[in-house]
Order: sequence, then structure tokens, then C-alpha cells
Amino acid sequence: MPDPVYDSLNKGWKSTCKIVFGEDIGELEDFGPWLEKDIHPLRLEKSAVSGREVEISIPDYAPSSRFMSFDEIDFGRKFQPLSINEVKDIDSIVEAVRERIYYTGNLVLGNSSNVGRSNNIVDSHYIWKSNRISDSKYIAYSQDSRYCEYFFGGWVGAINSFCIKSGGGRLQRCFEAFDCESTTSAYYCALVQNSQECMFSFGCRSKNYIIGNLPLPKGKYERIKQEILAEIAQALGRDKRVFSLFDIIERAGKYGKSTLKVPPQKEEKFNKQAIESAFSHTTALVLGRELSGIDDYSKFLLGHVQANRSAKSPLTGKKVIAAGFQAYFMDLYDIGKRTIDQYEIDEIGKTAISMEEATGVGLEMDKLARALYPIAYACFQKNNGTITNVKNGAVVLDSSDCYEGCAYSSSKKCAYCFWPRESENIFGSEITWSCSFCIKCFHSKKLTRCFECDNCESCSDTYYSHNCENSRDSMFCFNAKNLAHSIGNAQLPPEKYKGVKSAVLEQIATELEKKKTLKWDIFTLGAGKAK
Repeated sequence: MPDPVYDSLNKGWKSTCKIVFGEDIGELEDFGPWLEKDIHPLRLEKSAVSGREVEISIPDYAPSSRFMSFDEIDFGRKFQPLSINEVKDIDSIVEAVRERIYYTGNLVLGNSSNVGRSNNIVDSHYIWKSNRISDSKYIAYSQDSRYCEYFFGGWVGAINSFCIKSGGGRLQRCFEAFDCESTTSAYYCALVQNSQECMFSFGCRSKNYIIGNLPLPKGKYERIKQEILAEIAQALGRDKRVFSLFDIIERAGKYGKSTLKVPPQKEEKFNKQAIESAFSHTTALVLGRELSGIDDYSKFLLGHVQANRSAKSPLTGKKVIAAGFQAYFMDLYDIGKRTIDQYEIDEIGKTAISMEEATGVGLEMDKLARALYPIAYACFQKNNGTITNVKNGAVVLDSSDCYEGCAYSSSKKCAYCFWPRESENIFGSEITWSCSFCIKCFHSKKLTRCFECDNCESCSDTYYSHNCENSRDSMFCFNAKNLAHSIGNAQLPPEKYKGVKSAVLEQIATELEKKKTLKWDIFTLGAGKAK
């Protein structure tokens, strides 16, 4: 049966195809499998409350957990306080609150409307089969996007419009554009910045009317572009899919590698003590005990965090860091031996294929890969702005004193994280925005001194909690608002709560010091079984 959300998006899809390819290529639903191929799939569960389907963003929740839809939460429900025997240690608390634990999906928040088969949608309209979208409209089969419109099959993106299978920032009218910035009308391009009218190009900056990194006269470029777009539209109309940018990079490996001599790069000094001091200070604030030797806790901190990967550069032989949230492309495509770092892709951007090759491009894969092999490389780094004292970080913007992580944005004193934004003193966390002094927190914002929190907002001194808002001095709470001195969503007298908290933190700190990991985390509580 037609869905009104889908019907409106289908019209938006057709309009986008006319803008990007010059013509309508067919119905949106026919392209769904192709558009979502490179997107992390949502997890589908059934509500333990109603049996309805629930879309879940995070794959880490234990399989035997219970789930519910956000609109099924009763925020006014009252629970009985736990007894003395039920709060003697973490195991007893978990057993006591297990029946109160539901993980929540189908989150549609703020001023949002016309959302279908999606999760973590904020202030957005006409969204279909997408995840973590905010302040956007007409989005389908996409993830991690903000301030976008008419965005289909998109990866991490911000301020993009009329794009298909693309990711980056400030993009317009793009197709198969990976990690490009401030670029218009790019097709099959990677890490191209401040440019317009680009095809089959890699690492270029401030260039226009280019094919294979080679600038062409505007008229000649436009004629070739129209021929290529007609071929793409014909292939999509016929097969409902076409090869990707990463297919080109993978195939290019058959024909050799660039002979470019990359100049030596000066290695920046790194002061690890800044990270160690921040880690010790944060553990003292959050757990009541200073812990030291952050690398000893790396496995614990990286649990449930998209960790960076490494590869060996085919150009220089040096170790290359690939951002964890993008490294899954290395599983989808055989491109590990074609992966280089940002410094090297910038050098590639200064080179180009020949005029004969540029004017002879087409959609015949082998011919295209043969022409592009000197420049067709993958790069999963993009470090911009003012960056100081950062090591083994990939995709870093205006950040300092960060270590072993990726997507550090306007943050400082963070380690083993993915995407802290405008945050400080964050460790072992994923997608924490405007947070400070937090350890093992996930998909949350505006947290202070929190530990093992997931999908929480505006909380302080909160532990082992999920989908809580405006809570303080609370632990083991789920799907609640405005809590204080609470355990399992039930309030205790402040002094009694303080005593339980002290005992719990002592248990956590002792276990961490001894084993460098913990028995319980926020993703296993709902199953009542430790990891």
C-alpha cells in the first residue's frame, strides 16, 4: 500500500535525479538496495510492549534484550525503590531492575514530521529508512546527516543538497562524491575541496571543470559531462544500479600504482602526558579514583566504539590510519592496498591524467580504471583547521590533545572516541556532543561526569542509564526524565543514594584496576547477562 512519506520522497527523488543526471530514471523503491548498500543497516526488533516493529540504530544491544518504541514510553510511571539487599552490589542491582529495562527505538524528536522506518531523527521532515538525521528534509537511505535536503544514499554529511550516494560538507548536485567539501557538481570524486564541475578526480583543491584532475576548457568539459551523465542515467534506468567510486579504486589496482615521488613529511611531536593527565583527572571525577596508563584500558575503552584501522601506503610504505566510521568501506571493497593518507592524497591532487585519457573517459570500467590508476586512491583522513597535539586521529577538525580516535570536532583531551563534538575530557565514547568529563558514553549530548550512558541528554553524574533526560545523581535508569538520586527510576533519600553510589563506584574502580575491563556495560544490562 502506498505510504504518504514514501510518495513525497519519491517525488523528491525524481526531482533530484533530473537535477543530478538531467532526467528521471525511475521509482525510488527500485533503487533502495543500491542506495543502502554502503549504509549501516538499521536493526529491526519487535516491541515487547505492543509487538510493533522497532527500528534500532545500535547493533550492540544484547540479543535477548527487550525493546520498545519511543512513543510507547510512559514517562510518568512510578517504580518502587530498591531494598537494601537489592543494592548491595552491581549484580544485585542489575537483577533487581532488569524488568524495568527496555531499549528504545523509533526515536523521532523535536519538530519532525512524515518519518518512516527510521531512527534518531530530530527536527526533520520526510525521512525514509535513515538513521541519525537532524535539521533536514527529503532524506532516504542515509545516515549521520545534518542540515541536508534531497539527500539519497548519503553517508556522513552536513549542509548538502541534491546529492546521491555522497558524503562530506557543503555539497550541491553531487553523485558518488566521497568526503568532498564545498564542492558543486562532482561525479565520482574523492576528497575534492572548493571546486565545481569535477569528474573522476581525487584530492584536488580549488579546481573547476576537471576530469581525472585535469582542467579542461569549459565547453569541452560540458560536452563530455553530458555524454557521461547520459550513460549513467541509461545504466541506472536499465539495471537500477551502477558501479561506485570504490569499485573504480578497487579495479585500478589491476593496472599498477602511481610513480609519484611523495616529498618527506615532517612528523609532529606528540605530548602523550597531556592525555594521561586528562584520563587520570576524569577517572578521579567520574569514578572517584585516579586510573593511569590509558593504553592498558584500550580494549575496554574501544568496546562499542568504531575503532580506527591501519593500512600500509602503496606510495610511501608508511602506516596509514583509516577513520573507524569509514573503514567499513575496506570490508565492502578490496581497497586496503589502495589506501593512502591525507598528505599523500593532497600530492595526488597536484597530478593529472593525460588530455587523451581525460577526453576519452566513459563508463567502460576497465578502460576507466586503466586511465585513472595513477590517481585513483582511497583516503579515510581529513584533518582541517587548528589541530595541536593529536596522534593517530583521523578526520579531525579544530581539536587539541586527542589520541587514538576519529571525527574529533572542536574538542580537546579525548581518546579512543568516535565523534565527540564541542566536548572535552571524553574517553571510550561514541557520538557525544557538548559533553564533558565522560567515560563510555554513547549517542548522547550535554552530559557532564557520566559513565556508561546511552541516548541520554542534559544529564550529570549519571551511570549505567539509557534514554534519560535531565537526570542527575542517578544510576541504572531507563526511559525517564527529571530524575535525581534515583536507582532503577525510583528516587532514594540523598544520603542513602550517596552510600549506594560510593559502593558502586568503589566496585567499578577496583574491577577496572585489577582486570582493565568491566563485567557489565550499558548494552548488556537489558539481557541480564554480562558480556
